Amino acid sequence: MSRRVLITGGAGFVGAALTRQALAGGADVALLVRPTTDLTRLTDVRGDVRFITGDLAAVDSYSAAVGAFRPDTCFHLAWVTEPGKYVQSPLNAAFMLQTVDLLRCLKQAGCTQVVATGTCLEYAPSDDVLREESPVQYTSPYSSAKNFTAQLGLTLATGAGIRFAWGRLFYMYGRDDHPKRLLPSLMAALREGRPFPTTDGAQRVDYLHVRDVAAGLSALAGQHGVFNVCSGAGIAVADLISRVGDLMGRRDLIQLGALQRPAEMPLRVCGSRDKLTEATGWTPRVTLDDGLRDLITAVSST
Repeated sequence: MSRRVLITGGAGFVGAALTRQALAGGADVALLVRPTTDLTRLTDVRGDVRFITGDLAAVDSYSAAVGAFRPDTCFHLAWVTEPGKYVQSPLNAAFMLQTVDLLRCLKQAGCTQVVATGTCLEYAPSDDVLREESPVQYTSPYSSAKNFTAQLGLTLATGAGIRFAWGRLFYMYGRDDHPKRLLPSLMAALREGRPFPTTDGAQRVDYLHVRDVAAGLSALAGQHGVFNVCSGAGIAVADLISRVGDLMGRRDLIQLGALQRPAEMPLRVCGSRDKLTEATGWTPRVTLDDGLRDLITAVSST
Protein backbone atom coordinates (compact mmCIF):
# COMPACT_ATOMS: atom_id res chain seq x y z
CA MET A 1 0.00 0.00 0.00
CA SER A 2 1.39 3.41 -0.96
CA ARG A 3 1.97 6.08 1.66
CA ARG A 4 -0.88 8.60 1.96
CA VAL A 5 0.47 12.13 2.25
CA LEU A 6 -1.53 15.27 2.99
CA ILE A 7 0.16 18.60 2.26
CA THR A 8 -1.05 22.04 3.29
CA GLY A 9 0.56 24.90 1.39
CA GLY A 10 1.34 22.42 -1.37
CA ALA A 11 0.88 25.03 -4.11
CA GLY A 12 3.50 27.35 -2.60
CA PHE A 13 7.19 27.73 -3.34
CA VAL A 14 8.42 24.94 -1.07
CA GLY A 15 5.14 23.04 -1.15
CA ALA A 16 5.20 22.54 -4.90
CA ALA A 17 8.72 21.09 -4.74
CA LEU A 18 7.66 18.83 -1.88
CA THR A 19 4.56 17.70 -3.79
CA ARG A 20 6.69 16.65 -6.77
CA GLN A 21 9.10 14.75 -4.53
CA ALA A 22 6.27 12.93 -2.75
CA LEU A 23 4.75 11.91 -6.08
CA ALA A 24 8.14 10.77 -7.38
CA GLY A 25 8.46 8.60 -4.27
CA GLY A 26 5.21 6.83 -5.09
CA ALA A 27 3.01 8.44 -2.44
CA ASP A 28 -0.72 8.99 -2.79
CA VAL A 29 -0.78 12.79 -2.39
CA ALA A 30 -3.67 15.05 -1.38
CA LEU A 31 -3.38 18.82 -1.16
CA LEU A 32 -5.57 20.92 1.11
CA VAL A 33 -6.31 24.06 -0.92
CA ARG A 34 -8.71 26.98 -0.77
CA PRO A 35 -11.04 27.58 -3.74
CA THR A 36 -8.95 30.65 -4.63
CA THR A 37 -5.53 28.96 -4.41
CA ASP A 38 -3.23 29.70 -7.35
CA LEU A 39 -2.14 26.32 -8.75
CA THR A 40 0.29 27.70 -11.34
CA ARG A 41 3.32 26.05 -9.72
CA LEU A 42 1.60 22.65 -10.04
CA THR A 43 0.69 22.83 -13.72
CA ASP A 44 2.77 19.76 -14.59
CA VAL A 45 1.41 17.54 -11.79
CA ARG A 46 -2.19 18.69 -11.24
CA GLY A 47 -3.54 15.47 -12.69
CA ASP A 48 -1.48 13.33 -10.33
CA VAL A 49 -2.74 14.68 -6.99
CA ARG A 50 -6.02 14.79 -5.11
CA PHE A 51 -7.39 18.14 -4.07
CA ILE A 52 -9.27 18.65 -0.82
CA THR A 53 -10.99 22.02 -0.99
CA GLY A 54 -11.24 23.74 2.35
CA ASP A 55 -9.90 26.52 4.52
CA LEU A 56 -7.65 26.04 7.53
CA ALA A 57 -9.65 28.82 9.19
CA ALA A 58 -12.74 26.55 9.19
CA VAL A 59 -11.93 23.01 10.31
CA ASP A 60 -15.42 21.81 9.35
CA SER A 61 -14.66 22.70 5.72
CA TYR A 62 -12.02 19.99 5.41
CA SER A 63 -12.27 17.54 8.34
CA ALA A 64 -14.61 15.05 6.64
CA ALA A 65 -12.51 14.88 3.47
CA VAL A 66 -9.27 14.51 5.44
CA GLY A 67 -10.89 11.78 7.52
CA ALA A 68 -11.91 9.96 4.35
CA PHE A 69 -8.40 10.25 2.89
CA ARG A 70 -6.82 8.98 6.14
CA PRO A 71 -3.29 10.34 5.67
CA ASP A 72 -0.50 8.63 7.53
CA THR A 73 1.76 11.68 7.07
CA CYS A 74 0.94 15.39 6.91
CA PHE A 75 3.34 18.10 5.79
CA HIS A 76 1.97 21.37 7.14
CA LEU A 77 3.48 24.27 5.22
CA ALA A 78 0.58 26.71 4.92
CA TRP A 79 1.30 30.08 6.55
CA VAL A 80 1.26 33.78 5.72
CA THR A 81 4.30 34.37 3.48
CA GLU A 82 3.85 37.62 1.50
CA PRO A 83 7.24 39.37 1.24
CA GLY A 84 7.43 42.60 3.20
CA LYS A 85 4.29 41.80 5.20
CA TYR A 86 4.50 38.35 6.78
CA VAL A 87 6.77 39.24 9.71
CA GLN A 88 4.35 41.77 11.22
CA SER A 89 1.09 40.28 9.92
CA PRO A 90 -1.64 39.68 12.53
CA LEU A 91 -2.52 36.55 10.53
CA ASN A 92 0.40 34.79 12.22
CA ALA A 93 -1.67 34.27 15.37
CA ALA A 94 -4.54 32.90 13.29
CA PHE A 95 -2.31 30.32 11.62
CA MET A 96 -1.05 29.20 15.03
CA LEU A 97 -4.60 28.47 16.16
CA GLN A 98 -5.44 26.85 12.83
CA THR A 99 -2.51 24.47 13.32
CA VAL A 100 -4.04 23.31 16.60
CA ASP A 101 -7.35 22.58 14.83
CA LEU A 102 -5.48 20.74 12.08
CA LEU A 103 -3.69 18.53 14.62
CA ARG A 104 -6.99 17.55 16.21
CA CYS A 105 -8.39 16.70 12.79
CA LEU A 106 -5.31 14.63 11.91
CA LYS A 107 -5.56 12.66 15.15
CA GLN A 108 -9.15 11.74 14.36
CA ALA A 109 -8.09 10.75 10.83
CA GLY A 110 -5.46 8.35 12.17
CA CYS A 111 -2.41 10.33 11.02
CA THR A 112 0.78 9.30 12.83
CA GLN A 113 3.33 11.80 11.52
CA VAL A 114 3.23 15.58 11.12
CA VAL A 115 6.09 17.61 9.65
CA ALA A 116 5.58 21.37 10.01
CA THR A 117 7.72 24.29 8.98
CA GLY A 118 9.34 26.84 11.25
CA THR A 119 11.89 29.54 10.48
CA CYS A 120 15.39 30.69 11.30
CA LEU A 121 13.74 33.92 12.49
CA GLU A 122 12.64 32.01 15.59
CA TYR A 123 16.24 32.30 16.80
CA ALA A 124 17.56 35.30 18.69
CA PRO A 125 20.30 37.16 16.77
CA SER A 126 23.68 35.57 17.35
CA ASP A 127 27.22 35.65 16.00
CA ASP A 128 27.39 31.91 16.59
CA VAL A 129 26.14 29.09 14.38
CA LEU A 130 22.46 28.55 15.13
CA ARG A 131 21.64 25.14 16.57
CA GLU A 132 18.32 23.71 17.67
CA GLU A 133 19.13 24.51 21.30
CA SER A 134 20.13 28.13 20.56
CA PRO A 135 18.08 30.88 22.28
CA VAL A 136 14.88 31.93 20.53
CA GLN A 137 13.12 35.29 20.34
CA TYR A 138 9.55 36.60 20.49
CA THR A 139 10.10 39.99 18.87
CA SER A 140 7.53 39.90 16.05
CA PRO A 141 4.15 38.29 15.37
CA TYR A 142 5.95 35.90 13.01
CA SER A 143 8.73 34.72 15.34
CA SER A 144 6.33 34.56 18.28
CA ALA A 145 3.66 32.56 16.47
CA LYS A 146 6.18 30.14 15.00
CA ASN A 147 7.86 29.52 18.36
CA PHE A 148 4.54 29.03 20.14
CA THR A 149 3.30 26.73 17.37
CA ALA A 150 6.38 24.56 17.70
CA GLN A 151 5.83 24.22 21.43
CA LEU A 152 2.11 23.57 21.09
CA GLY A 153 2.61 21.13 18.26
CA LEU A 154 5.18 19.07 20.10
CA THR A 155 3.06 18.97 23.26
CA LEU A 156 -0.28 18.22 21.60
CA ALA A 157 1.16 15.68 19.18
CA THR A 158 2.95 13.80 21.94
CA GLY A 159 -0.32 13.57 23.89
CA ALA A 160 -2.11 12.33 20.78
CA GLY A 161 0.49 9.70 19.94
CA ILE A 162 1.66 11.56 16.82
CA ARG A 163 5.28 12.19 15.87
CA PHE A 164 5.77 15.91 15.26
CA ALA A 165 8.86 17.22 13.46
CA TRP A 166 9.41 20.97 13.29
CA GLY A 167 11.73 21.95 10.44
CA ARG A 168 13.25 25.41 10.84
CA LEU A 169 13.86 26.72 7.33
CA PHE A 170 16.60 29.24 6.59
CA TYR A 171 17.07 31.23 3.36
CA MET A 172 15.83 29.49 0.21
CA TYR A 173 16.05 30.00 -3.52
CA GLY A 174 15.05 28.25 -6.74
CA ARG A 175 12.48 28.19 -9.50
CA ASP A 176 8.98 29.49 -8.72
CA ASP A 177 10.20 31.78 -5.92
CA HIS A 178 8.29 35.02 -5.39
CA PRO A 179 9.56 37.62 -7.90
CA LYS A 180 9.99 40.22 -5.14
CA ARG A 181 12.61 38.19 -3.29
CA LEU A 182 16.29 39.04 -3.59
CA LEU A 183 17.56 36.62 -6.22
CA PRO A 184 14.63 36.71 -8.67
CA SER A 185 14.48 40.51 -8.51
CA LEU A 186 18.26 40.77 -8.96
CA MET A 187 18.25 38.43 -11.95
CA ALA A 188 15.30 40.20 -13.56
CA ALA A 189 17.10 43.55 -13.27
CA LEU A 190 20.33 42.23 -14.75
CA ARG A 191 18.47 40.48 -17.57
CA GLU A 192 16.73 43.76 -18.44
CA GLY A 193 19.93 45.80 -18.16
CA ARG A 194 18.73 47.79 -15.15
CA PRO A 195 21.00 48.92 -12.29
CA PHE A 196 20.43 46.97 -9.08
CA PRO A 197 20.98 49.15 -5.98
CA THR A 198 21.40 47.16 -2.80
CA THR A 199 22.95 47.31 0.67
CA ASP A 200 26.61 46.60 1.38
CA GLY A 201 25.70 42.92 1.63
CA ALA A 202 27.79 42.45 4.76
CA GLN A 203 25.29 40.06 6.31
CA ARG A 204 26.21 36.36 6.15
CA VAL A 205 23.30 33.98 5.62
CA ASP A 206 22.52 30.34 4.93
CA TYR A 207 21.00 29.66 1.47
CA LEU A 208 19.57 26.28 0.43
CA HIS A 209 18.04 25.28 -2.91
CA VAL A 210 14.30 24.59 -2.74
CA ARG A 211 14.74 20.99 -3.95
CA ASP A 212 17.08 20.35 -1.04
CA VAL A 213 14.64 22.07 1.32
CA ALA A 214 11.88 19.73 0.16
CA ALA A 215 14.17 16.71 0.49
CA GLY A 216 15.11 17.79 4.01
CA LEU A 217 11.46 18.04 5.01
CA SER A 218 10.74 14.67 3.42
CA ALA A 219 13.57 13.17 5.48
CA LEU A 220 11.84 14.36 8.66
CA ALA A 221 9.03 11.83 8.20
CA GLY A 222 9.63 9.44 11.08
CA GLN A 223 11.20 12.08 13.33
CA HIS A 224 10.00 14.00 16.39
CA GLY A 225 11.43 17.29 17.61
CA VAL A 226 13.00 20.46 16.23
CA PHE A 227 15.43 20.30 13.32
CA ASN A 228 17.24 22.91 11.23
CA VAL A 229 16.79 22.49 7.48
CA CYS A 230 19.73 24.45 6.07
CA SER A 231 22.95 24.14 4.09
CA GLY A 232 25.26 24.50 7.08
CA ALA A 233 27.42 26.85 5.02
CA GLY A 234 26.89 30.61 5.13
CA ILE A 235 27.70 33.08 2.39
CA ALA A 236 28.01 36.87 2.50
CA VAL A 237 25.11 38.46 0.62
CA ALA A 238 27.58 40.65 -1.27
CA ASP A 239 29.39 37.52 -2.50
CA LEU A 240 26.10 35.88 -3.47
CA ILE A 241 24.96 38.92 -5.45
CA SER A 242 28.35 39.29 -7.11
CA ARG A 243 28.32 35.61 -8.09
CA VAL A 244 25.01 36.12 -9.87
CA GLY A 245 26.47 39.18 -11.59
CA ASP A 246 29.43 37.12 -12.81
CA LEU A 247 27.22 34.26 -14.02
CA MET A 248 25.06 36.70 -15.97
CA GLY A 249 27.96 38.83 -17.17
CA ARG A 250 26.45 42.02 -15.69
CA ARG A 251 28.29 42.59 -12.44
CA ASP A 252 28.67 46.22 -13.54
CA LEU A 253 24.97 46.82 -12.85
CA ILE A 254 25.20 45.84 -9.19
CA GLN A 255 25.41 48.84 -6.87
CA LEU A 256 26.60 47.46 -3.55
CA GLY A 257 26.20 49.96 -0.71
CA ALA A 258 23.69 52.15 -2.55
CA LEU A 259 21.02 51.34 0.03
CA GLN A 260 21.32 51.52 3.79
CA ARG A 261 21.17 48.20 5.56
CA PRO A 262 18.32 48.19 8.13
CA ALA A 263 19.69 48.52 11.65
CA GLU A 264 17.61 45.59 12.86
CA MET A 265 18.98 43.24 10.18
CA PRO A 266 21.20 40.58 11.82
CA LEU A 267 24.70 40.32 10.40
CA ARG A 268 24.81 36.52 10.67
CA VAL A 269 22.05 33.94 10.17
CA CYS A 270 23.86 30.63 9.67
CA GLY A 271 22.62 27.28 10.87
CA SER A 272 23.95 23.85 11.70
CA ARG A 273 22.40 20.89 9.87
CA ASP A 274 24.20 18.31 12.03
CA LYS A 275 21.11 17.11 13.89
CA LEU A 276 19.10 16.47 10.70
CA THR A 277 22.03 14.79 8.94
CA GLU A 278 22.84 12.57 11.90
CA ALA A 279 19.19 11.54 12.35
CA THR A 280 18.31 10.91 8.71
CA GLY A 281 21.44 10.94 6.55
CA TRP A 282 20.10 13.90 4.55
CA THR A 283 22.63 16.22 2.94
CA PRO A 284 22.21 19.00 0.34
CA ARG A 285 22.78 17.89 -3.27
CA VAL A 286 22.37 21.06 -5.35
CA THR A 287 25.53 23.16 -5.49
CA LEU A 288 25.13 26.92 -5.26
CA ASP A 289 26.41 27.57 -8.78
CA ASP A 290 24.16 24.86 -10.28
CA GLY A 291 21.16 26.23 -8.40
CA LEU A 292 21.89 29.80 -9.45
CA ARG A 293 22.34 28.80 -13.10
CA ASP A 294 19.03 26.95 -13.05
CA LEU A 295 17.25 29.95 -11.55
CA ILE A 296 18.87 32.31 -14.09
CA THR A 297 17.55 30.06 -16.86
CA ALA A 298 14.05 30.14 -15.35
CA VAL A 299 14.04 33.92 -14.87
CA SER A 300 15.41 34.48 -18.36
CA SER A 301 12.59 32.42 -19.90
CA THR A 302 9.77 34.40 -18.30
